[in-house]
Amino acid sequence: MNRKSVFISGAITGCDNFKELFDVAEARLIQAGYEVTNPTNFPAMLEWGNAMIACLAALHDVDMLVDLPGWENSPGAQIEHIYAARMGKPVLRLEDAVA
Repeated sequence: MNRKSVFISGAITGCDNFKELFDVAEARLIQAGYEVTNPTNFPAMLEWGNAMIACLAALHDVDMLVDLPGWENSPGAQIEHIYAARMGKPVLRLEDAVA
């Protein structure tokens, strides 16, 4: 069986509990059978522009994007969402991906 790979997208900057939110989403997606790329596991201390480059490179290599609630309030998550859609990758809300 070939598992689908997903990239988790959501607000990080300005979100105090972002790591917990991403980790809970990662666990739910793994339980649902996905291979997960969680950008909060990338090396810390990247400035925003370099973090976006790393995220888009990782997003390029997965099958689909999964948006966390509130993603639309994050400029970075908006960029990831647009990139995935333009590349023809499915974009799902977390609740739809694990349903």
